Amino acid sequence: MKFIIGRITIFDKKIYALVSLALIFGYGGLLINGLLAKPKGPEKVSRKILLSWLMTPFLVSWMASTQVPNFQPFRLLLILPAFFLILGQGIISLSGKGRLLALFFVFLVNLGSLLAYYQNPYFYREDWRALSNFVKDQKVFLVISAKAFAWPLTYYRVESQVISVTEDLCPVKSEDFLGFNEKLKNQFLISYTPYLADVYDPTYLVPKWIQDSGFVKIKEISFNQIPVWVYERSDQ
Repeated sequence: MKFIIGRITIFDKKIYALVSLALIFGYGGLLINGLLAKPKGPEKVSRKILLSWLMTPFLVSWMASTQVPNFQPFRLLLILPAFFLILGQGIISLSGKGRLLALFFVFLVNLGSLLAYYQNPYFYREDWRALSNFVKDQKVFLVISAKAFAWPLTYYRVESQVISVTEDLCPVKSEDFLGFNEKLKNQFLISYTPYLADVYDPTYLVPKWIQDSGFVKIKEISFNQIPVWVYERSDQ
């Protein structure tokens, strides 16, 4: 579905389910037709290459997701061209009005998805700029679980106001608490984002450590799908 409609979604899940069934049925038919149509000449080799291009990264990512939660559409954009090339073969294999109708159907779905994306800022990428401006304006430190994903904050030049619990690519460990607690010693107001917590802090140790360090959560803010929790030292 994400390869068909992109980053958008339909918030009413019943309608989303109905639309999904219709699109999967239509696109699925074209994809199957593209794979089963009798190839001619060099197309026989290209068909195998396209299928390998489409399925190999998909299967590898799916198997890897049993250990690391990385099975997301945007991580598989490298197979999107193969998806549309097979879809195009399915359209070309039709004849007459069927080909025109299939082409119009795919064009209409892509155009509608693109318009829906541009008209709703919710579908845009995470708003790291607004988050960085918040950190600067409020003069607060932002706590993140791992330095590995601090690069957007470095880009917006707020790295001096970022507190990383762990400095490497490994998930947060219990022994990281002492160093983290030391970093919070002189802070009275901090913010924390659980962004990528499923990867770097799957047991959510950091929010517990923040509370154990004498902080209470006073509010939550969202920067277009980047959640931020604001904490204040309880004895203030």
